[in-house]
Amino acid sequence: MQNVKTYILLRLLGAFEIIIFMKQGLKRFDGTAKETLLSFSILLITMPLSYLATDIKKPLGAEDFSTNYIYFVGTVISVVSFVVSLLLLFAFAKYVTKNTKKIWLFYTIFNWVVAVFIPIAILLYYLKFNEMLDKRMVEDINIFLTLYGYVIAGFVIYRIFNPPWELAAAFACGILVIDQVIYDLIFTIAGIPIVDYMEVFG
Repeated sequence: MQNVKTYILLRLLGAFEIIIFMKQGLKRFDGTAKETLLSFSILLITMPLSYLATDIKKPLGAEDFSTNYIYFVGTVISVVSFVVSLLLLFAFAKYVTKNTKKIWLFYTIFNWVVAVFIPIAILLYYLKFNEMLDKRMVEDINIFLTLYGYVIAGFVIYRIFNPPWELAAAFACGILVIDQVIYDLIFTIAGIPIVDYMEVFG
């Protein structure tokens, strides 16, 4: 039986392999319900870091709102997006690929990929906090990392559920659009202005 250190290192290695699109990374995860539930502890660990990141860099248009309020709204967005994506992924797995058991594996991998990105996020916000990166550069990096995350999701869906790659890409793009709609809707309900990137940086 693996000890804790070996277990963590193998999962981090697997997550790193996945973000550079190496399919053998998937083999380092068991994909059981128990492993998935354990992997959600990573998200709990990142909560203080997320709060600190919100304090350092608030979304465009939200600079005048308190950190607590923006963090709460962001948490609501994350929860709603998770529930919607879970339902869509379940429907995709059940009716398209006929294999709902691998949903556990998808979310296990997703959570460990988040762990791999933590050092990158810490470095980014450290540079922002010390004014070594300007506002536009931070926004550009955030946009790139967000889009990169959806590309990874499409890759994992393709490798786990084995649909045609075009279908996996379309599903990932669909989730991106839905997440953006959820973001805009909840920001509107919360009374936070939705500011377009081009309006600020042209």
